[in-house]
Amino acid sequence: MPSLTAPWLRLPLLFILCAAFALGSQGDVSDEPAAPSDQPIDYAPEDTLVVTGTLLDATCHAEAEEQGGDPATCEGDYVVHGYPVGLRDDDRDTVWMLVTVPQALVDYLTSHARVTGIVRSRGVLVPQQIEVRDGDGWAAIL
Repeated sequence: MPSLTAPWLRLPLLFILCAAFALGSQGDVSDEPAAPSDQPIDYAPEDTLVVTGTLLDATCHAEAEEQGGDPATCEGDYVVHGYPVGLRDDDRDTVWMLVTVPQALVDYLTSHARVTGIVRSRGVLVPQQIEVRDGDGWAAIL
């Protein structure tokens, strides 16, 4: 097992700690700006949701969209180094950030997934279970 002081672990650990701090200081969902879509928000913090969508490398996806590139070319390069995994929601116009160990999901990027989790704040989901499409059913991976 690698030491937590290994240089290649410092940046992802720092990122995770900063993200956890930022998430912990979030206000109530009602204090945040309106949703970008016309759909009403149908959840609140601490709600349990089941979200179905596509697992993706959130950082690469955001960069590709910002630069006019193709998000389909993202291969998980950021996730391998500890950057977050996202879930593009099939039913809502949003990408959920999953609060979990991203490296555990790198082999499942671009898979169709069903995530059951607790809403932390708008667009942030703490997974309790993650399943991926397996033929006609679902296979639990977390």
